[in-house]
Amino acid sequence: FVQAGAGQLPKARRVYDVVFLDPPYHQKLLPAALESLRAGGWLAPDAVLVIEHDESETVVLPAPFSCVD
Repeated sequence: FVQAGAGQLPKARRVYDVVFLDPPYHQKLLPAALESLRAGGWLAPDAVLVIEHDESETVVLPAPFSCVD
């Protein structure tokens, strides 16, 4: 369990296959959080991320992330 700023995660000590994200709604924090996870080495090559967001919010995933609904 890590609680940190969306774009300021420390370097990972290990990689994870499953990550749950629940950023504050409508604040556009998701791209920074995803980039921080990727750059910090948190994600296994085929990691699955479960992202909670408001249904009225348009979510745009940066490369190399893709949505599986």
